[in-house]
Amino acid sequence: MVTKIYLIRHCQSMGNIEHKFQGQYDADVSPAGEKQLELLGLRFRNEHIDAIYTSPLKRARATAEAIAKYHNMEPIAEPGLIEIDCGRMENLLLTDVARLFPEVALNWDRSPELCEFPGGETMREVYERVNAALDNRGEPGQDRGGDHPRRGPSEPVRPDTVRRAHRHTKERGLRQHRGQHPDSGKRRAAVREHKRPFPPAREYAQAADTLFI
Repeated sequence: MVTKIYLIRHCQSMGNIEHKFQGQYDADVSPAGEKQLELLGLRFRNEHIDAIYTSPLKRARATAEAIAKYHNMEPIAEPGLIEIDCGRMENLLLTDVARLFPEVALNWDRSPELCEFPGGETMREVYERVNAALDNRGEPGQDRGGDHPRRGPSEPVRPDTVRRAHRHTKERGLRQHRGQHPDSGKRRAAVREHKRPFPPAREYAQAADTLFI
């Protein structure tokens, strides 16, 4: 049996509007984010979904609940899917991060798999905990909200997978949406000043926030 997995980026939060490097900072959903949730729920209301997994952060939980309301199910909080722990960089302005942590900012842009956040996680630790969360899905005795099967053996998420998806995101998605993104002007300024330390998307952490199976 083939299992289809939808990886959905959380809705806009107040941290996005305020140009923050959020990490695990639990910002509220923005007004625009609330509208995004309405549209997302409509998009998935006729899809077959057996279970919904979400990071415990509010922005991810709200995203999961927007879909769950059409499927009579409760999202399952999975700590292993939470956003990267950015340590001392958490909730700083994007420009401040580039100024205070230039080496980490450079790796975050060019080689995210090499990132080691001061006082936080390394990207390797993120890969390992997310893979563990996926592999442990549906283990006997765990409360997973239903009798859906455990994911079969599969290749783990690797750093090169993140790098390819990250490049794809920048080349396609950002080109389509940059003009509408509330952070686009601020980020373009950061790019000019700091040689692109902050692409607007971090594929792995964002995609892992809410998991639909």
